[in-house]
Amino acid sequence: FMPQRIDGGDLADLRPGDHVKVEGPIKYYSPKDGFNDDKFPNKTHIKEIEGAKISHLGAGDPPTPAAVTPEDLLAAESAEGWEGVLVKVENVSVTKPVGKYGDFRVTGNLAVDDDLYPHNPAVGECLSVTGISVYFYGFRLNPRGAEDIAVGSGCAVAPMLSIKDIQDESSATHPAVDETVKVSGVVTAVDGRADDHPGDKYEGFWIQDGTGAYSGIYVYYTWDASAQNKPVEGDLVEVTATYKEFYDVSELSGVTFSSQGQQSVPAPEVLDPADIATDGSKAEQYEGVLVTVEDVEVGDYVHKSNDPEKDMVGFTLAGSGLMVEAPLYDFVSSPPAKGTHYQSITGVLHYSFSNFKLLPRSAADMVE
Repeated sequence: FMPQRIDGGDLADLRPGDHVKVEGPIKYYSPKDGFNDDKFPNKTHIKEIEGAKISHLGAGDPPTPAAVTPEDLLAAESAEGWEGVLVKVENVSVTKPVGKYGDFRVTGNLAVDDDLYPHNPAVGECLSVTGISVYFYGFRLNPRGAEDIAVGSGCAVAPMLSIKDIQDESSATHPAVDETVKVSGVVTAVDGRADDHPGDKYEGFWIQDGTGAYSGIYVYYTWDASAQNKPVEGDLVEVTATYKEFYDVSELSGVTFSSQGQQSVPAPEVLDPADIATDGSKAEQYEGVLVTVEDVEVGDYVHKSNDPEKDMVGFTLAGSGLMVEAPLYDFVSSPPAKGTHYQSITGVLHYSFSNFKLLPRSAADMVE
């Protein structure tokens, strides 16, 4: 940590494989609040040589990286021994894309960090990764450059599932949370507004692979206005992603998708609003599905806060209590009067903040 050359050379000139003499005091670094690591509660410090004086002795080759598994680098009984060592994990699948801290995850939930070299692979890619095993709020692998990340082979292939397999926990092929899966479906709704997202990011779309119960799911995916790959209603897409339960919302996260052409959006399911309201008998089955409710009336307005003059997000339907909200189509700038009758309201059924709610996509979805 914070070394200096004492032989007249420049630190930036050192290369992997160089032989060096290093002199300095051993220090034990620990953040003020500790590492707060549930898996490694005894990890109180990082051992390092601080303010080292370095002399270049000659060129050479770096040691051959040790072949290890993600479990070797993460298990309590072995991880400490690999800290600071050049290692290689072979034939691992990318399970999570690059997150806000710059790391992506591979098989076993091993973090591959960007401290020395940033890389942005797609979920499902098969890789072999070489790097230094380090600890900083968890053990992680630090590749040194592009040559440390190679195409792997023989990785487990993400299973092609139906959306019902994912949404219905009784399915024989229901995946485990955090498992990488592949599905195909038609885009039924898109969150096409960027106003509420930092950096003008668009966020999320829904797909269906048929009609009926358990045929739809939410896809958590962000893009900006310049992105070439954007979801569009009617796109038939193949999605590779990680299955998540995010605050009880079944979703596909860490998404890679490709368009397979256009297809008709499935006809919405006509349902009783009481059946799909919060605690309704069919609400869970139709989460993520395009549905229609008929002959309904505006009840009370719904607000984010307790102030009835601010933060209106939608309304409930009189009698059933089903919430109709406006993240996809802004009908709250000029909200309908209480008691307004609608012949039908169509939208995707979504779950958030402990409630099921219907999300219309446009003015055409709200027929008076």
